Amino acid sequence: MSAVEVPEHSGAERSGAEIPVGPGFPGTWDVAVPGVGEVTWEGFYTGPYRLDPGEIDGICRALLGIGPDEVPDAAGRELRPYVSDGSPVVSVVLHSATPMLKSLEADLDDTVNGRVADDVATYVETRAVSLARPGDLVVGRTAPWRAAAALAAETDGVEVVEVPGIEYYYLSHALLRLAAAEGERSPVLARLIDTVRTRPQTLVRLYAVDLEIQIFLLYLKRAAGVPALRTDANSPEVGSYWNTKAPLHPTVTDAAALSVADLAPYEVMRAEAAVAPLGRRLGVRCPVVPGYAIDGRRPDTEAVRAQLVTAGRLFAERYGIVRGCLKPSEGGAGARIVPGLDLTDPVTLARQAERVWRAQETFVLEAHVDYLDSPLAPGVFLSPSGHVRDGHLAPGLTLQLTNGTSWQGNVFFEEEHAGQVGLSAAAYRTVRDALAELRDGFAGQDLSVVTAGFDFAVGRLGGRFGDEAQVVLQDPNLSSHGAEYLRFFRDRVLEKGGPGCAVTQVVDPALDLRALRARTDGRPPWSEVISSIPGRWGMLAVAADSPREAAARMAAWHDAWTEAGLIRPAPRR
Repeated sequence: MSAVEVPEHSGAERSGAEIPVGPGFPGTWDVAVPGVGEVTWEGFYTGPYRLDPGEIDGICRALLGIGPDEVPDAAGRELRPYVSDGSPVVSVVLHSATPMLKSLEADLDDTVNGRVADDVATYVETRAVSLARPGDLVVGRTAPWRAAAALAAETDGVEVVEVPGIEYYYLSHALLRLAAAEGERSPVLARLIDTVRTRPQTLVRLYAVDLEIQIFLLYLKRAAGVPALRTDANSPEVGSYWNTKAPLHPTVTDAAALSVADLAPYEVMRAEAAVAPLGRRLGVRCPVVPGYAIDGRRPDTEAVRAQLVTAGRLFAERYGIVRGCLKPSEGGAGARIVPGLDLTDPVTLARQAERVWRAQETFVLEAHVDYLDSPLAPGVFLSPSGHVRDGHLAPGLTLQLTNGTSWQGNVFFEEEHAGQVGLSAAAYRTVRDALAELRDGFAGQDLSVVTAGFDFAVGRLGGRFGDEAQVVLQDPNLSSHGAEYLRFFRDRVLEKGGPGCAVTQVVDPALDLRALRARTDGRPPWSEVISSIPGRWGMLAVAADSPREAAARMAAWHDAWTEAGLIRPAPRR
């Protein structure tokens, strides 16, 4: 889908401004989408406004006295990535969806194409409440967030700060507008500033450390007068450039320049990975799925099509691969992915070239992976992930649950239970070794990685690789990610003496969080409703002594609540 033109707050007409369209919905807006026309934005818990680059520039200079180009260097000096020493910390939980992942564009793309949108801004804010501990402070705006925060305040002693500016899609934009308009006169900002001033060791928990969040945190830090502000996010360079898919792959030009005619496919894969940024700049040599970065910021669609044609030729000549998977380099939760592309079909390539060019962003064209099935449950594939938490390599691995290309949950397991999920001990160790190599590669370049998820694929690439399954790195998530909710849930279970394996499942809930948590029918032991946004997004979690038992408990719970009408199957993306 093309870049989205979102109306500015000052000049746009709001339709139905005084008539809410549902509980907690602020109203409807008309949004101009190039090539499509006017699209009605309704049924979302936020408006569609965002700050344009000129507004961000002006706010940045007014708040900080520097331009946006100078912000990353300032953030590198004044924001300190948090490495845990095991001591308890008090946190401000401030999760905002990020423009880096094109969340607004993805929600509009779903709306234009008649799909149920994720409402990413709302679920990112709302689910983050579950990360708070007693005494922590949660920040947000939406009606589902407000319901979750009120419940956490009652049950866990969490403190709540509600931000005005519901017309903005991104919480970070609402905060910047508030800081520019009111500064410390705002009770909201005064509360946040006082929290950091009186507790300078406060940890700010973030979804992503994009430009807008960096500006706001620098303002918060300077207004509070503290030497540095601690966050659980990576350094700015890691959180922006490396938190995308393109650095895994060489450009088409760089790949085509390689002389690899006489090499075996595994050697070609290593040679191409070596000239990709991950290999060239960080020295990382772990296996990466074959693929090429496609630059959509070219003068016309023909220039993009030429890249796709060349990439298809390289796949065929070097690997014997004729199917690909096209992904936006900046994207999350499986949005906007097109799998199973016929790389030999000129009509298909021309159509995708038009799509990439209209988006004016970088995409990656990867070899299509036929994932191996996991014996845990039908439709579960071998897509393991490993994580860095609070600066340390986290124990175990998780297996992603997916619905089409959309992430739908995770299963935690350690090496002793790898066979239950279908992963060999050798494959488990391959992933763990790759995680250590990735961590060391970033550290070797003085790039601070304190929060990360690295997704791998275990499956067949076909072509010259034959039927042998490969274990390949496929996606870096160098920001907060969905598996954090599984790991936070598991932490709480272990603190209470519970079992160590766990599963999370994304669902479409029919009831709000308070109502779902009050239901005990069909609910297994060691379970929790993590989040609920009725009609949009929710998450269930359950723990057990093994991944097989945890998956069985989740399946029974899911079936019971589906039959009772409490949840619905998540829509296929």
